[in-house]
Amino acid sequence: MTIKVPDFFIEQGLVNINTNNILVCRYKSYKKSEKNIIEISEPAIIFVINGYKIIHFDERDVVISSDNGVFAACDKFVMSEMPEGIYENTVIFIKTEFWFKEAIDLFSCHYANAKNSKKFISFPVDDYLINFLHQLRILSDFINLNNNYSCINDLLTLKIKEILIYLFLKNKEISDFIRNSILGDDKIYFLFCIEKHVYENITLKELAKRCNCSLSTLKEKFHKYLNQSPKKYINERRLEKAAFLLRNTTDTIDSISRKVGFSNVSYFNILFKRKYKMTPSEYRASYRLKAVSY
Repeated sequence: MTIKVPDFFIEQGLVNINTNNILVCRYKSYKKSEKNIIEISEPAIIFVINGYKIIHFDERDVVISSDNGVFAACDKFVMSEMPEGIYENTVIFIKTEFWFKEAIDLFSCHYANAKNSKKFISFPVDDYLINFLHQLRILSDFINLNNNYSCINDLLTLKIKEILIYLFLKNKEISDFIRNSILGDDKIYFLFCIEKHVYENITLKELAKRCNCSLSTLKEKFHKYLNQSPKKYINERRLEKAAFLLRNTTDTIDSISRKVGFSNVSYFNILFKRKYKMTPSEYRASYRLKAVSY
């Protein structure tokens, strides 16, 4: 039987934190579990707290204890869990959305090479990572006392960025793993490229070139991964960014339209009103009015 994660953890109520970008699960077991097929659908960082995990391969077995963690790409693994009184781990699933939205500023200067990809990589757990796990537990407790979802999402996103930078800079093998096995995944790499160029005033043909594919392949991947046409998706992302800038800056509407990739401010105004049911000026004024009322 194949166990699909994180679906299994969600179904079993083992999720401690679940945001737009990150899902954190804690799992405990008192029974030995041998050679289960585990299908990981989102890149995951696994920390064993008690007991040990074995990842089985044809040529060797890899033993994971509290002294080392695992960074796993999306794939199928044969795993065993061996309790020492109890088996306990913490698994951090880093969702696709994180990689192509939040990781842009971290890894945009690095290029993926899927040919050199690995299924997983292990790394030593030092005091810095132990402290990180402690902070995760504190954040989990904080969630039980606070319903500010936006605050939780921002805090956790920041912590995951911090730990990725730490691992990326500390270990060249991990930096290669992130570039090749995570960003080298076709879906993540494609969305990563789109997000990197979505606010540029370029044609679809130019966008396809920057994503290293033909125009027809670009359109196919938009439908495959996003179930939308390129034009619709790009306009949606640009309008969302424009709305953010209207709420949080004093930039002129003309300047904002250009910043998010529109060359024609009149066309931008038409699309914005169609989406938000008001003009950009009215939208900005409505948020200023809300701020004053508070």
